[in-house]
Amino acid sequence: MNNTTYSTGTVSVGANSTTLTGVGTAWATAGIRPGDILFLAGQSVIIAAVVSNTSITLKRGWPGAAQAAANYDIMMVDDGVRSLTAANALLSSLTGGTLSSLAGLPGAANKLPYFTGAGVMALADMTAEARTLLASALLARSGNNLVTLAAARLTGGAVTQSATDSTAGRLMKVNDFGLGGQVVGLLAPSNNLNLVSASGWNDIETGTLNKPTSINQGACLTTVRGTNRSMQIAMQVQGNTDPAVFVRQQSGDGTVWSPWRPLTPERDSNANGEFVRFADGTQICTHQMLFPNLASDTTANSSWVYPSAFSGRPTVHSSHEASQPHLTWSSVLTSNSTSATVYCRHTGSPSLRSVNVTAIGRWF
Repeated sequence: MNNTTYSTGTVSVGANSTTLTGVGTAWATAGIRPGDILFLAGQSVIIAAVVSNTSITLKRGWPGAAQAAANYDIMMVDDGVRSLTAANALLSSLTGGTLSSLAGLPGAANKLPYFTGAGVMALADMTAEARTLLASALLARSGNNLVTLAAARLTGGAVTQSATDSTAGRLMKVNDFGLGGQVVGLLAPSNNLNLVSASGWNDIETGTLNKPTSINQGACLTTVRGTNRSMQIAMQVQGNTDPAVFVRQQSGDGTVWSPWRPLTPERDSNANGEFVRFADGTQICTHQMLFPNLASDTTANSSWVYPSAFSGRPTVHSSHEASQPHLTWSSVLTSNSTSATVYCRHTGSPSLRSVNVTAIGRWF
């Protein structure tokens, strides 16, 4: 094989520079190519690229001193040498780390090669499901992010099957996240707050059993902390009624619940008067008792059943308005946790008289 040299013109190059500049040269026209070798001032450098007839890029920075208008030689490497060099490079790659490591992997169905280190490869599972997912039109790229389109859904055992599904490894669906879930109505015959066994929200309607008596429409939040250890918070959400919040807890064997206790004052009324309950256990009952057709100079008594019973004997007071001058006095004769007997003295002509009564005690 023969090597041809080219030396027409002169060249200049700076120290450590990769740019070789020619004057009176025709490198591109003469067929100088990458891989040819520059000989200059006792040094040699391989040519990386031929930019034009007067400009060449060297493969590495010029190792000698700067040269200006210097004589030179370029050895044009024979095609046979180029082919041998390329073959040696390919052989080196095939027997080197990357391709050698790939060649050493056993071919198998549903496997994908991947790097575990520099020039080291191993096999990973590539199931039919994974290939389908990668090929799916439901996946798209947005910048550096892989996103799913609106129609994409996960189903089956990959996701929770209900609001109480606690299977390990499953993704949680919308409305399956406990306290954040949608309110669920209780349908008869299971419309019983005592029977709720999972954390979450439930409707309260007029027919719901074991609800706070003063709530006819609302919601109940149940938190289950363990076997027979639950807590419920009931809230009134009906119309423009004043808000009310009640709380109770489970104890014993799971069938025993504490009484509902208001966190906000609970107000209600019936034919026996009005009452208000407070979270600390205080209860106040009020009523206006009527004494009809009291004769002149008589003493009368009447029983008052409290609108809401007390847990023990309350303190009961009676009074009458000054607008009833012939009603000279009133007092409480007896009282217990459910009722009181009130006396009054009348000195005027027969008429209807009223006595205001108040009972203060505890409801738990």
